[in-house]
Amino acid sequence: MASSSRRSFLQQAAAVSAVSMNGFGGTVCAIAGVASQASGPSVRFPTEPRQRIAVASYPFRDFIVGAHDPHATSSKMPLKEFAGHVKQKFNVNRIEPWSEHFVSTEAAYLDELRSTVTQAGCGFANIAADGEDSFYSPDPGVQAKAVAFGKKWIDIAA
Repeated sequence: MASSSRRSFLQQAAAVSAVSMNGFGGTVCAIAGVASQASGPSVRFPTEPRQRIAVASYPFRDFIVGAHDPHATSSKMPLKEFAGHVKQKFNVNRIEPWSEHFVSTEAAYLDELRSTVTQAGCGFANIAADGEDSFYSPDPGVQAKAVAFGKKWIDIAA
C-alpha cells in the first residue's frame, strides 16, 4: 500500500464526498486542487453482507495488549493477532482497532501490523481514535490539542 500524506488523504476524501453528494457522478468537480475523473469515484460497496461489517477491538480491551500496558502478561493478545482471531471466530474480515491498542505509532510497527492483518486475509474498516481533549471545548488550547491528536491518527491511517 502506497504511503499518503494527510493533505492528499483529506483532499481525496473531500473530492469523493463532493462528487457523491452533488448527484452528478459524471461531472468533473475540483476541490482543493483535486479533480475527480469524468466517470466519478470508484467506490465498490461489498455485496456480501459479511464484507460490510467489522469487529471493534474496544469491547475486547481486557484481552488485548494496549499502549498503557505494552508488556502485559502473555495471556493478552497483541493487536496484530486480533484480525486473524476475528476471522477465525466470527468469519469477519474487517476490524476497527481502538487507538489505545496500538502499542506504537512508529512506521515499523504500523507496517508489521498492516502486513499481519493482510496476511490473515483481513483489513481495517477504520480506527477508533480516542483522545482526551475535545474539539468542542471552549478553550482554544484544548481544541488545538484535539486537532493535533486527530491529525496524528489521520497520518497513522494513511
